[in-house]
Amino acid sequence: MLPGQSTICRLILHETAACICDAAAAVLPLPSAAAPPTPYCPLQAAIDDEYWRVQRRQLACLPEGPANELLQALLEQRRIAPPQLELFRHSATSVCLSGPAINPAWLAALGSFSALHELRLQRCTKLRDAALQQLVPLAPGLRVLDLQGCTGLSDGAAAALAQLTSLVDLSLAGTGMGEAAVAHIVPALTQLTALDLGDLPLGDSCCAALAGLPQLRRLRLASTAVGDGGMGALEVLPALTSLDVSFTEVHAPPALTTLRQLSMVHCALGAADVSPQEAVWLQIGCTLPHLEELELASTTLLPPNGDRLLRQLVSGAAGSLRRLDLHSSAFGGDLSMLAAASGLTWLNLAGTRVADRDLADLAPLPLRWLSLADTAVGDQGVSQLLAMPLRELNLSNTQAGDSSWPVLAQLPLEKLDLSLSKVTCSSLPEGHASFPVLANLTSLSLLGTAVDDRGCRHLASALPQLRELSLGSKALEALHVVDSSITDPGLLRALPRCPTLRRFLLYGCWLASEAGLQVAAAAAVQAGGELGEVLRDREPVAIPAGSKAGGTGTPAAAPSRPGSGISTAESPAVRRRSSAAGRLTAQVLEHDERLAYSRDELLQLGAATGAPGSAAAQLRASLPPDLRSPGQ
Repeated sequence: MLPGQSTICRLILHETAACICDAAAAVLPLPSAAAPPTPYCPLQAAIDDEYWRVQRRQLACLPEGPANELLQALLEQRRIAPPQLELFRHSATSVCLSGPAINPAWLAALGSFSALHELRLQRCTKLRDAALQQLVPLAPGLRVLDLQGCTGLSDGAAAALAQLTSLVDLSLAGTGMGEAAVAHIVPALTQLTALDLGDLPLGDSCCAALAGLPQLRRLRLASTAVGDGGMGALEVLPALTSLDVSFTEVHAPPALTTLRQLSMVHCALGAADVSPQEAVWLQIGCTLPHLEELELASTTLLPPNGDRLLRQLVSGAAGSLRRLDLHSSAFGGDLSMLAAASGLTWLNLAGTRVADRDLADLAPLPLRWLSLADTAVGDQGVSQLLAMPLRELNLSNTQAGDSSWPVLAQLPLEKLDLSLSKVTCSSLPEGHASFPVLANLTSLSLLGTAVDDRGCRHLASALPQLRELSLGSKALEALHVVDSSITDPGLLRALPRCPTLRRFLLYGCWLASEAGLQVAAAAAVQAGGELGEVLRDREPVAIPAGSKAGGTGTPAAAPSRPGSGISTAESPAVRRRSSAAGRLTAQVLEHDERLAYSRDELLQLGAATGAPGSAAAQLRASLPPDLRSPGQ
């Protein structure tokens, strides 16, 4: 074993993988003791030479690490189908399948995987309840099962899942299961330590069913209908350390002293009618003494007790808090509740009402990461940060200006964001003969600021370690449109309105043609835009040579439609019909053409005359009766 080699290099050297070594050696020599590890190239060489298809014995004897990586690489590159999966049935211990291409045939092939203990089937929308029955033979060894986003599964899948009694980690998030399925599954899976029930139609009753999971440590109920009644039922779980109730009706968390992570993003603290769960907090004064991470982003504070609950929750956990997220929450800005947070190293106050005077409470904290983006903080507030061991600081869209540079230079900052702030870097701060040096800074963002040539010269001498600098306007420069129903007219309307756009990618948008994309790109360039790279389904699309940036400023005219005096055969819909020939059915193409026109244009097309078989005649015959002209 050579020093420093990775798992895949060990795969190449392993005596049971000699066949793969032969394939890799021809492409890439094995690294020497002084060479850096090269995990991917030997693996790819083995895949490309397809030794894995014929060397059944060697694959069966591979150690689990190399076997898992080899199988995952084959899956990601779509080099393997269900019949070949059985080659890994004795060696692979972890399999991840995702996307609508996964059908029951894949699960049937996995049924013989004797060593499998982790299976992830994310967003496999074609799977139905009956398909999970093929996983039952895996029950003795299967420990982790992820069914996130398998929307084709319903309560009928509960019977098969209840037989997987060795599971310790289960995700049903975003499936079609409901409370009946949870009530069936949970009593049988008593070894569960992690359970994800997010994005399911569940209420408080499901929490009562979870009381039979004494080993449960992580629970996610985000985006469900669970409320305060369910929180009381969770207080009997003795091992629960992580709870996510974001986007729910919860107004107060469970009074569980074991909690170390709590997420209540977009929840509302306090209510006009105090629930029993809130009463426990308000009257008894509960605390979470071991809480280390608390997420309260976008929290709403309802009168009369919302602000009180927030402060009680934060101050009660201050002694153990390491990470606190208050992004866009509605608290007043007073940070005195953090006075005792002696271990807090990560704090997000972006989008809050924090002002300069409030930051004095943060001075004694050992913060290493701080965001004050989108607040009213200015130079005076920045001066309050002087004693902190900050490594990353976000002051984007604040009032911070050049007077903040002397303070920033005294912080051990490695990453700084001053986008859309008031800094110019042009004038030296008062009392300084030269621009302050930020000796440790490696990344700086000044997007949307008024930094000019003089400012850049100052920065060049003040940032000796800088590796990443972002300058320019905070404008749209790249746009990716994936699996959208956008059409050629939509592209023609949108692209000329994005003057800063430089790269545009269209993927899986079958209603838009290459010709229509060319016309829209040309219009964007003629309107003075900077568009230089256009791709459709990963293939480059040439922008017509006649398009010149900085032209007349008027978008190119759209291809003429029927009724304009120009032949219908030149319309983008007809060009789209020819470009899609052989790929789409006549019904889809007909639907495509109808989407490309407004109602008035369809009326004109319905009244158009043309030779039999022309595009106009074909479309006229398919128009609904209410869109045909009289007599048609």
